[in-house]
Amino acid sequence: MMRRVALAVLMAALAVQPVVAMQDDAAIAKLETDCLRDSDQDLADRMIEACTALIDGERGDSSDIAEYLYRRANAYEEIQEYAAALADYDAAIALRPDHDDTWLNRGLTRRRSGDIEGALADYAEVLRINPANPLARTNRAFIAIDLERYDEAIRDLKPQAEGDPDDWAANFNLGAAYAYNRQYDAARAAFEIAFANGPAWLTDEYASRMSVAGLGPSSLAPKDLAEGMTACIRAGDC
Repeated sequence: MMRRVALAVLMAALAVQPVVAMQDDAAIAKLETDCLRDSDQDLADRMIEACTALIDGERGDSSDIAEYLYRRANAYEEIQEYAAALADYDAAIALRPDHDDTWLNRGLTRRRSGDIEGALADYAEVLRINPANPLARTNRAFIAIDLERYDEAIRDLKPQAEGDPDDWAANFNLGAAYAYNRQYDAARAAFEIAFANGPAWLTDEYASRMSVAGLGPSSLAPKDLAEGMTACIRAGDC
């Protein structure tokens, strides 16, 4: 009698298996949607939960798992859980060592957690993998500015800024590096390009800052803003 009961249970399980599989496929698709979305602080918990389910379920090959780890690390970084983020970046790199964005984001997390030398090493690896990655040079330049190594910052920022005059952010950052390095003529030239090509909020923001510092330009013309911004940094107010 016990064998007949066991057989009946087995047959029942086999009968419902296709329905369970279809539900699993739908559930997995939903998990992937939640895990692979762009990182967002408001959705970080949902991303972490979805990515964790996919990782623990070993869904996909090593490249898929590396992507889930990378996305979960980004979500942890959004909510400033740096230790968890770094652990996931480490695991993702072990599975997919040539993914430059993983090295880039680990460098950013290392910098935010105080590991400056680790961040610099990660940015160097990004540029080894992808020499054209502009964010690695920009982030490395920010560290150099913080360390008052302005020549290094200029070397990283100059190719991008001069190679693309429409890149207002690169020119603005280059202008700041020049100004901190007391190369004021070069700073004004870079700032003028930035203000000429940047969004409206850029001119409004920095005109406001310079006005508060008593260095406000007479107008919002790029030349005047460039002059004012250079003077603001020179005076130590920006």
